[in-house]
This record gives sequence, structure tokens and C-alpha cells, in this order.
Amino acid sequence: MNPLKTALAATTALVASTAFSFAGTITQTMSNSATTNWGTSNSTTGFSPTSTLSFSGFNTSLGTLNSVVINVTESVVGSLNITNSGTSATNVSGNLSNLLKFQLPVNWGSVAQKSLPLLSNSYSNPALAAGASTGSQNVSGRTNTQHTFTSNLSSFESTWSALLGDLGQVSVSAANAQGSATYTDTGTVAIVATYNYTTPVHTTTSTPEPASMAVLGAGLAGLGVLRRRRKSV
Repeated sequence: MNPLKTALAATTALVASTAFSFAGTITQTMSNSATTNWGTSNSTTGFSPTSTLSFSGFNTSLGTLNSVVINVTESVVGSLNITNSGTSATNVSGNLSNLLKFQLPVNWGSVAQKSLPLLSNSYSNPALAAGASTGSQNVSGRTNTQHTFTSNLSSFESTWSALLGDLGQVSVSAANAQGSATYTDTGTVAIVATYNYTTPVHTTTSTPEPASMAVLGAGLAGLGVLRRRRKSV
């Protein structure tokens, strides 16, 4: 066999295909902030949420959606001014009390609508004089909740919305039962949607056959012999 042809024949290779998955994460964040009682229909604790936060959803061209993690954070920033309407000094205290209600395209665990209560830090005056007021006192608070969805994921694979509302109230306590308060309350809700997905990846590699490697060696050796013969002629 011609040594050159032998060497060329040795280029025969095994073609191997390997498949594996790339894990990816995409995060979308939306928020809403407004003064007390936003997004509430009938502003009592039995209210129905009316405001919406819209999300673009997961792009299915990226791969297969495996889970969605929803994190909801509620915060309140405000002030209160407590007045002692009694005839003697008394101990007074107060805080803001917010109630967030929200609803997603799928149930949050076993409930369709989730409630998230929040109390701000408390302000107090142990001896507020009769007829006096505390003046504007700043208070705030923050809380959050999280849930992972692994079923009904198609609801998150296109534009979807969260329905929500936030009710703000003031709570006042006075030892003489003669306390009252005015207040301001801004409730903020931020929803973070994290999409966990996988994308299949295929790679192709060429590996020389063991027998071909041996033939390649023999062919190269033959080329060397052929070259020496030509020199000696």
C-alpha cells in the first residue's frame, strides 16, 4: 500500500456527541409606592386589592422553565402625632399598622389571595402633658415573604400580573384612654420574580480511532523510508 495513502487513511476519526444542560436565572422586579390605602376597594380590613403590577414573564425560547421564586417585600414609612386630650399627664404610644393583600396567577401555597400584615416601630411618651401633642414623629417598618412555584409554570411564561392593595391605619394607646393621633403613611411593595431554567447544550468532538493511530504511525514511517530511497537513487 502506498505510504502516503496509508497516512491519509489514518485521518479516520470517531465522532462523539455529548449533551448537557446549562442552568440559568432571570430576575424581574416591579414595585409600587403610594400614600395609605392605595389599591383598596372599601378601605377596611376586608378590602379587595385593585392595583396591578405587570411582568413580562419568562421567554420560553431560552429553555425549559423549572421553577419560579416570588419574593414580596412590604415597607412602610410615615409619621404620627399623638395628642393627649385628658386633664392630666399620661403615657401614650402609637405605631402604623399596614395590611398588604396580593394575588398571583396561581395560588400562593393553599390560598388564592395572600395577606401580609406589617407593624411599624412604636413611638411612645411616658408623660405627655394634658392637652399636649407629641409633634410629628417618624416611624417605619419592613417585612417580606417568599414562595417557590414548581407547578402551573405556564402561567409565568407570558405576560402576567400581580393584583395588590395596601391598607394603612394608625394604632394609639393612652393610659387615660384620651389619646388620638394624626398620621401619614406611605406603603411600598416590591415583588421580585426569579425564573430558574435549563437550556440543553449539544457538543460534538472528534476522537481518532485507536487503530487509525497505529496506521498513521506506520504510514509516517513508510514515508520516511520512501524519502531515503529517493535520496539514494
